[in-house]
Amino acid sequence: EGDIVASVRREIGIALAHGEPRSGEIARRLAMSARTLSRRLADAGSSFTALVEVERRERALQMLSDPRLSS
Repeated sequence: EGDIVASVRREIGIALAHGEPRSGEIARRLAMSARTLSRRLADAGSSFTALVEVERRERALQMLSDPRLSS
């Protein structure tokens, strides 16, 4: 359960490449209900929305630091 945040972040990163990540879809990929996913993230001190924002921010910073993309 300690890896739930890492697992969700990984799945969000994959989903971002295809559009807007949805908690229900990520939960399904991790073989749990959306409610269980929400509860486990809360137990880990996080939320789906917070993790999506972290992944978006990191992706944006990577793009800005890539000279091929930011020039």
